[in-house]
Amino acid sequence: MSPHEEEPRFVLVRVVDDKPVRGVPVLRLHGKAREIGRSFNADYLVTAPAVSRSHAAVWTEDGVPFIKDLDSSNGTFVNSKSIGEPTALSVGDVVTIGQHVAFVLQIEEADWALPDVPTAPELELLTGAKEEETKVFSSSASNAARSGESSGDDDSGS
Repeated sequence: MSPHEEEPRFVLVRVVDDKPVRGVPVLRLHGKAREIGRSFNADYLVTAPAVSRSHAAVWTEDGVPFIKDLDSSNGTFVNSKSIGEPTALSVGDVVTIGQHVAFVLQIEEADWALPDVPTAPELELLTGAKEEETKVFSSSASNAARSGESSGDDDSGS
């Protein structure tokens, strides 16, 4: 890579039936580890019951994206293969956490307008699972929900 070239920016895009889910935030990968899990402390919160509170971590190192299972109950898979150690990812790899929550690794294009926070505090995915099992949040939306922050629509009459 020449000194003037930027390292590629990787994103995990949520997919259902091999198609990107519109309106769901992408998970941007960068140097520091970002956690995927069911905990409100996760960087990318997925409330599906098959996802552990602290399920997996993703990061980049020297321009290479990696994923590691964090001793989850239902495992982390790359292209349907269970992983136990940090695993390098390639563009197009399908990452599955738990049993049914899938992402595809892509390179973020400069002109993409993909959201990294949902437009509403909760986004229901059309997967056929129970509504409370399919909500996805970004960390900023979940932090706002936890702290009781409003979006500025205050109906207190002040």
